[in-house]
Amino acid sequence: VERVTPLSLYMSSQVQLVIIGDGFVNSPHLKCLVGNQESTARWKNESTILCDAPKMIAPKSGNASLVISINGVSTHDSGVQLQLFPDFKLTSINPSSGPTTGRTVVHVFGTGFVDTFQYFCLFGLKRSKAEFKNSNE
Repeated sequence: VERVTPLSLYMSSQVQLVIIGDGFVNSPHLKCLVGNQESTARWKNESTILCDAPKMIAPKSGNASLVISINGVSTHDSGVQLQLFPDFKLTSINPSSGPTTGRTVVHVFGTGFVDTFQYFCLFGLKRSKAEFKNSNE
């Protein structure tokens, strides 16, 4: 394994891990493990595997090893440590409404925001890049 993205995720993230390497084999038994949580993986080509990051059951944040299994029995430690963060919690949004023309600065408050991630806000089907201020905004 040469590279994995993303390397940081929230405990209940439902994101796809992209695993780059070489010599990957297309197998119906392809799996990945993040810590001790198993997840399905899909072969894209000899150099790419796509893995659905499992929702972590344990409430502990920290690092988790990424392990790959081609045949469902033997495993290969990728040598990659994923950084896990507790889920963030929203407490308020200010203002709660604005003009349909947009360009309103919206402040999102909560706990557990980390500067490692790229955040976005959705307004209907429109996506806007969000700026990290601190762990609460």
